[in-house]
Amino acid sequence: MLGSVGAKKCKLLAQARKFVRLIGSHGRYCDSPCQEQFAKELSESCEHWDADSTMRTLLNFTDASQPIVLRLDAVMSVSFFCRSWPDQFRDSEVHAVFSANLRPDVSELHTVTIRALTALFGNESLSPTEPNDLPASNVHDRDRIGALLVSRYLHSLRDIASSQNPSALEAVKLHAVISTEGLVSSQELYHIWMSLGISINLDVRCIATKQ
Repeated sequence: MLGSVGAKKCKLLAQARKFVRLIGSHGRYCDSPCQEQFAKELSESCEHWDADSTMRTLLNFTDASQPIVLRLDAVMSVSFFCRSWPDQFRDSEVHAVFSANLRPDVSELHTVTIRALTALFGNESLSPTEPNDLPASNVHDRDRIGALLVSRYLHSLRDIASSQNPSALEAVKLHAVISTEGLVSSQELYHIWMSLGISINLDVRCIATKQ
């Protein structure tokens, strides 16, 4: 049975997860670029309010010092903001989080990170139960940012797809989306598909051989 200290920590964790999810829900349904001018005016009139404060708060919860379940929630919430406001992917701190989450030593964060990228490229949902709800005004932004993200993360995604990581299939599906979008040269993708075509993962091999 949990002691008083352990129970308090569990309560704080539950509250933090609820808080992070709540912020993420706002990001998911908010057509952020349409509110940029409002945010700028609010920032000028409120001395202690920063238009980027919400994203900065979420990024704090993605830190490696946080419990993994909280980091997962935070990454998902950051993903919702980036999906409704694709230009956030240009932010150096956001880039640092996504890069760190695709490292081999944090495989538990791979799936949520890959789904976030897949949602941007292919306008797909972040999970099987999430509806397709990307604001229509941001479809052009998604296409504009896509090539940048591919250049940053393609090699990490290839390594995950080639591994025995449970997220390998998600990475291969994202490669298929990238191929459909025409964001990478066919020659470069050809070599990736050739290597994945001999994967010991049957599902990965099946998708690769169909490309």
